[in-house]
Amino acid sequence: LCIQDATKVLFVALFYAVLFPGGYLMCGVTLTVYYINDRFCITRVWKPAPLVGTELTKFSRKFFFSTALFAFSVMTAYFWAGFPYDNLCSCKEGSGTGCDEAYPMDLEYKLTDRDDSTVYTTIIDTTKYYYFCRQDIIKDGIFPPIPSLAPSFVWMTNDQKNMTEILGWLSIVIMIGVGQMMFGNDLIDAIKKLYSFAYDPFEVKDQYEFDLDFK
Repeated sequence: LCIQDATKVLFVALFYAVLFPGGYLMCGVTLTVYYINDRFCITRVWKPAPLVGTELTKFSRKFFFSTALFAFSVMTAYFWAGFPYDNLCSCKEGSGTGCDEAYPMDLEYKLTDRDDSTVYTTIIDTTKYYYFCRQDIIKDGIFPPIPSLAPSFVWMTNDQKNMTEILGWLSIVIMIGVGQMMFGNDLIDAIKKLYSFAYDPFEVKDQYEFDLDFK
């Protein structure tokens, strides 16, 4: 149970690391408390545990922690790409619904927000026009979140595009590394077995294996 709890804490901290960097501190404190508590219980409270080996820890390190690292890299790229999460794009950076319409200035307009509250506003010379653009690229099914492969990311600043570009390609590299870590050796062995033969009918066996006395 302790390994499961530690895995869940680490996975959540890495998954939301960009949105909540304080999760690193909370994760570190939580894992430290787990360590101190388990060390005390092992030496003072619990009975001697059966010798189950290290298979569980190896499995957790190979699959769960690798999956957490992959989720961290991918979600970091997605969260960086989605900033500032207001679903608004400037008409100067792209053409959208309503950008080509001209509104009379110096008039008071009555608007209604999503809470059905009435808001009054006035359009002047310096008024900036925006149109709706969906910034939740996870629901759009865009993978990887790389601006150079999806030119529709018009809401990004130049620094945001550069950072997202780096994180997007880095997530691909980590995905390949995690896949090789999980299944690479098994896949390579399976391919080798298709083109190599382990059985040799003329192989000389151990001399003691066939040293039989027929008297």
